[in-house]
Amino acid sequence: MVDAVLGFHLGTTTREEIDEWTPLIKVHVEVFSEAVRAGGGVEARGSWLEARQLLADGPAEAIHVFGAWSHLRELARLLRRLIAEYREQRAPREPALPVREPPAARPFLWPPFKAPPGRAE
Repeated sequence: MVDAVLGFHLGTTTREEIDEWTPLIKVHVEVFSEAVRAGGGVEARGSWLEARQLLADGPAEAIHVFGAWSHLRELARLLRRLIAEYREQRAPREPALPVREPPAARPFLWPPFKAPPGRAE
């Protein structure tokens, strides 16, 4: 969805297309900004404040196509960043694979195996 909006070109995108996509992107920005804010942290609060400001300062109905197009692109870029912050907050803090000791760090044992009980080595 964000890639589709960022793929809009100024000369080929109509005002109707922009007006159709803007409310959809705004809803997603609101949802993700609240989710990121709930995740906590100073950066999260900064992103939330930026989203609040961008949502409050939307273009007027009588604005030219360029103004509506650039506002939609700003919303899409912000949404992309909010999604990345949300994923980072929800990412597991543990490594994906278990940490194993490399064979070179183990002590050298000779012979490498033990003989079964009752058998001479």
